[in-house]
Amino acid sequence: RGVFAALFGIMSIVVIATAGAVVDFVNVEKARNSAQLALDAATLALQPEIFELSDSQILSAAEGLIIERLADTSITVELETIETDTTAGSLFMEARLTIPTAFVALVAIPTLSVRVASQATHKKLALEVAMVLDNSGSMASSSRMTNLKAAASNATEILFSGEETQPNVFIGIVPFTFFVNIGTSNSGAA
Repeated sequence: RGVFAALFGIMSIVVIATAGAVVDFVNVEKARNSAQLALDAATLALQPEIFELSDSQILSAAEGLIIERLADTSITVELETIETDTTAGSLFMEARLTIPTAFVALVAIPTLSVRVASQATHKKLALEVAMVLDNSGSMASSSRMTNLKAAASNATEILFSGEETQPNVFIGIVPFTFFVNIGTSNSGAA
C-alpha cells in the first residue's frame, strides 16, 4: 500500500500535466490566433509607412500595436524579422511569442513559444483618376457641397501621398450640373 501511494503521487503529476497540456495547448493556440490578427493588423497599418520610416521605426511601432491589440501582459512579444521592399511595396514581419503555461509548468516547461508571420504588399502604381463632381443645385442643402469638397481634398491627399516615390499620379476634375461641357470644338468628337 505504501508503494502504491508513492507511485500514485509521482504519476498524478504526470497525469495532471498531460491532461493540463490540453488546456495549455488551447491557451497557446488562442494566443497565437490573437497574435496573428494583431500582427496582420500592424502589417497592414504600417505598410504605407515603408516609404517614409526606417525599419527600426516600423519595428517599434509594430511592437506597440501588437502589444496593445493582445492586451495580455503575461505574453512576451518579440519581433524578430522585418523586411521592407519599397520597389515591390511590401512589408514582411515575423514575431515570436512566449506564452506562460499553467499545467505543463509542473513538469519544468514554464513557457511555450510560437511564431507568427505576416506580409502586406501594395505597390505604388501610375494612377490616372478623374473625379466627376456634382455642382448642381441639389448639392446646396445639408452641407453636401462642403462634404464634397472635403472628400475630394482627402482623396487628392491620399493619391498624392508619397509623391516623391511615385511621380506618375494624375487627377482630373470634371464638374457638372446637367451635363459635362466638353467645349464646342469637341461636339463632333468620337
